[in-house]
Amino acid sequence: MKKISLKQKIVLIIFGIFLSAVLLEAGLRIGGFIYLSLQEYRNIKSLKQGGEYRILCLGESTTSNQWPRPLEDILNQSNLGIKFSVIDKGVSGTNTGAIVTHLKRYLDKYKPHMVVTMMGINDTGNSLVLHYKPDKYSFKSLRIYKFMRLLKLYISEKRRETSRSFDIKTEEMFKKDIKKNPKKWDGYFKLGQCYREQQKYDEAEEMFKKAIEIDPKNLIVYGELGSCYMDRGKFDKAEAVLMEAIEINSKDAYGYIKLGWCYMDEEKFDKAEAVLKEAIKINPKNVDGYIGLGWCYREQRKYDKAEVMLDEAVKIDPKKWDGYFKLGLCYKEQRKYNKALEMYKEVIKINPTNCTAYNEMGLCYMEQRKFDKTEAVLKDAIKINPESEEAIRNLTLYKQVMLNFQGENNVKSLFEYYLPITVTNYIKLKDILTKENIQLVCVQYPILSVGPLRNIFKDIEGMFFVDNEGVFKDALKEGNPDEYFTDMFAGDFGHCTYKGNRLLAQSIADTILEEYFGEK
Repeated sequence: MKKISLKQKIVLIIFGIFLSAVLLEAGLRIGGFIYLSLQEYRNIKSLKQGGEYRILCLGESTTSNQWPRPLEDILNQSNLGIKFSVIDKGVSGTNTGAIVTHLKRYLDKYKPHMVVTMMGINDTGNSLVLHYKPDKYSFKSLRIYKFMRLLKLYISEKRRETSRSFDIKTEEMFKKDIKKNPKKWDGYFKLGQCYREQQKYDEAEEMFKKAIEIDPKNLIVYGELGSCYMDRGKFDKAEAVLMEAIEINSKDAYGYIKLGWCYMDEEKFDKAEAVLKEAIKINPKNVDGYIGLGWCYREQRKYDKAEVMLDEAVKIDPKKWDGYFKLGLCYKEQRKYNKALEMYKEVIKINPTNCTAYNEMGLCYMEQRKFDKTEAVLKDAIKINPESEEAIRNLTLYKQVMLNFQGENNVKSLFEYYLPITVTNYIKLKDILTKENIQLVCVQYPILSVGPLRNIFKDIEGMFFVDNEGVFKDALKEGNPDEYFTDMFAGDFGHCTYKGNRLLAQSIADTILEEYFGEK
């Protein structure tokens, strides 16, 4: 056997590090895409029902997979004699500029009769306009400041282009590997992962199937093929592939765990719970089984059970940060802030460059109005990843809250007025819909006054407004904020629980039925 030289060893080590980084990045990117795939799966399911009246919903994370589904249910239970299909095109982290940019494509694809929008909150962090009531002669009022921001965006885009070129180089590298070793499954597997990262799903599927032909009992490949189907919302195919993996080796927990996540994406929580319990029964020391089951309980807001499972995961493998992180999210959603912070700190001990953990810590401090700690933690997040849009947005939001903060118990609404970019994009959206003869319904966020939203269109007619100030304030008089919000990221409100989204959907439905269809 030929001896490997020191130079060859160094090259192999560098290649291994590079490959690990590429595959890790692929997993992180795909996580967000799975969320959007689930949303599109639900949209397709809604359209297949053949609703004669289509409603397109636009917004950010407070819309995506939130209130559009209950809105469809409520409208279809109204006895109006019309079948409604509600399309959810909310996008987490987006802003009004991006929403307007994609609007025409959505209109062409879905051909809606009505558009419902709840948007604007992310403009505070993503637009190039000045922040809240700036000094006329501040540095941020200078043209050079705007130029520097534009330059930063340009550099970021160039970095993204460089990243895409790495994808192409990696792809070529794996193709050469396959050419040299056409009978080895791992070359096809790695190329399939590379294609999946680039969202080339047909090519990825072909590679995974070739890997299975070479090694028909390799459960990892079945798992990746199942995930590839899940990315596209093809859950029936994903289920079939993962069931096949279980049949190949019913004593391996891996297939059950993957199938459990597939069922969760479909909101088949009973089935998810059953297969994840089976995974734990097969291997009581498999930490991923406990994490999956804990998350299944969390998705159903069964927090007590979720905490038990995730706590067990942490005990089994105290060096796996994912268990601490998910347990932290459970605590945060229940506003057990001190416990949540303990978990995020554990994540950072294990993985000091985990930017998301710093972001979650910052939001915990902000919701408790510990503003000095908020700023410090979010600045740490930006030091770790200067390109983190989440960290930049959260830090800007923190500054916005601080500017509004007057006295210990008096936080003004973030939207006492709207940023110029938000106003401009709202009017652009209305102009596009008017030309297409599509009805616009503008929704104000929970708790906030609808007045500023109406003022955007004070000289324009032809749209309806949904006022969520009174309905939520009345609800909070009777109940606990935890019943309606999973967090309070915006100071006055946050992402809604199932109950909160139901209340929001009911308010929107009432306005549509009364103002547009004349039904009370």
